[in-house]
Amino acid sequence: MSVTIVYPTNHRLQFKISPNLTLYQILDEACLRKGLETADHALKFHSRILDLALTFRYSRIPINGTLEIVRREDEDIGDHQNVVKNLVKIAVQFTDGTRVSKQVEPDSTLLQILKLIENDRNQNLVKPDGEEIHPVVVYLNTEAIVLKTEINFKYATERVLEMISLKSLGIHDQALFRYFSRRLDDSKLKQIDEFLTAKRARLEKLENKICENNSKPLKIANNCADRSPLKSERSLRLEKLEKMIAQVNESLPASEISDCRSESNFALPKVPCERKLIIYKQEDHLPVLEEPDDAFFEVTKSDVMLMQKRLKENCDLLTKTCLSTANNLKQQETERRRKSYLYSVVRIHLPGRWTMQATFYSSESVEDLYQFVSSLLKNPNTAFELYQAPKYLIKRTDSTLFDAGLSPMALLILKVKDASITKAEQLFNEEWLKTEQGDKSVAVAHVHQSFILNAEHLAQSKTGGQH
Repeated sequence: MSVTIVYPTNHRLQFKISPNLTLYQILDEACLRKGLETADHALKFHSRILDLALTFRYSRIPINGTLEIVRREDEDIGDHQNVVKNLVKIAVQFTDGTRVSKQVEPDSTLLQILKLIENDRNQNLVKPDGEEIHPVVVYLNTEAIVLKTEINFKYATERVLEMISLKSLGIHDQALFRYFSRRLDDSKLKQIDEFLTAKRARLEKLENKICENNSKPLKIANNCADRSPLKSERSLRLEKLEKMIAQVNESLPASEISDCRSESNFALPKVPCERKLIIYKQEDHLPVLEEPDDAFFEVTKSDVMLMQKRLKENCDLLTKTCLSTANNLKQQETERRRKSYLYSVVRIHLPGRWTMQATFYSSESVEDLYQFVSSLLKNPNTAFELYQAPKYLIKRTDSTLFDAGLSPMALLILKVKDASITKAEQLFNEEWLKTEQGDKSVAVAHVHQSFILNAEHLAQSKTGGQH
């Protein structure tokens, strides 16, 4: 029986396990092999965070399943294993039927728990009468709490109880133990000693590996310290350049210096772009659409090549993003669209079957859109609202057009609160309407031009990022 562990670095390892192993023991073993901190990680099966107190038998994980190790910070999981703040309630039942309850720290070992209960029982539980009598603690019907896959014996000794803590068993809330004593012969004691020696040697080897992984940043820091002369030379060059720039600034007039600084600090366009304002009348009769002939539906060679190209792109996308979360994919797609949409074209349906179109930067706010429309009205104080079909109100906020979902193109409806205004001539000057009036084909050309500029901007940003 085995499971496959996927680490945060996408490395995979296969572990041989037994059904009685707790998930915490599996996680601890996997973290030790890669030098990870067990308390900072959790086990995940598909989209379900596993309870580390369960055994593999009752975890509903199939044989040869795949478990993923995730960071608790990334998954926003409460650290229920960090029970230093929360005490664990345990109860120990004895052969005479009595039961003693205690609240202990999660890092407490079984040996420490027995010593703590000795005061209440007035009995030596760690070293019962006789040298061949040894304590045995049973939890979940597994005597001695020793991995049966590693060694085939059932009885515990003081050394075994000293190695096992509540945390290593995955206990973080409450648990019930049974205690009794048994006689062990020399062969079984020798077998226990060999097992403990091998286990300690293995733990030391894994801890040394952790120390080596932690020492790598120190080596990198030492290498960086060796390169300090190069950094000092670069800093001297920068100082010389700064002095030269200061001398040039002193020789230039103040107006030219301010212009140069404004150009050098240019990040995002703050000045409104060319609006390319146009107003056109909607047609009363829509053009009749011609039905395509049968040849239009025939699949040609170019169509097949295009479909194959799209399938390949989808396959590559699924291959690259198979280990990415939905939130990461959504954020990447949002950032990609934000970089590609430099311009946004907004069409506004006006009363009287008029349509107004203007171009904005996608980084401009919705408030800028409202102010632009207000500046065109006869009375700038006229109350109006912009809606997106069917009845979605675009509120006046400082959010950008991209964040408001108005990029790269949006179709809005202007609604005036004054019911008496039913024509665009009542909102705008008639002379202005005639001056800005154009053909719909010109508006469509402006839309295509903005799309081309967006594509060029995206290509420039990619080439700039590569350099």
